[in-house]
Amino acid sequence: MALIKKDNINQFGVCETYYRITGINLNLHFKFCDITVSGYASKDARLQNKEPLNVRTIRAKWTDEEFGAYFSPRIISDNSIYTMAYEYIKQNDYFKDCEMDM
Repeated sequence: MALIKKDNINQFGVCETYYRITGINLNLHFKFCDITVSGYASKDARLQNKEPLNVRTIRAKWTDEEFGAYFSPRIISDNSIYTMAYEYIKQNDYFKDCEMDM
């Protein structure tokens, strides 16, 4: 599972189009989740185990209701934590125009 962002040039002037979640730190007590996303030049670069061009962490901090919509025990029992994290980051401005790559 990954996100594809077409025609994206990163801050180094390099094409970076393939993004996958490489880490999730879920804090149930304070109701936040740090989602680490790694960006690659392409899906092929990722499949060849190349190093990511960029690594960014998105902090998802919610109200109790918002947190429950993504990471309540009921939601997680029905979905992968990664599926829910991808759903959340697709709401983020940077990833809004991305397509899912299953």
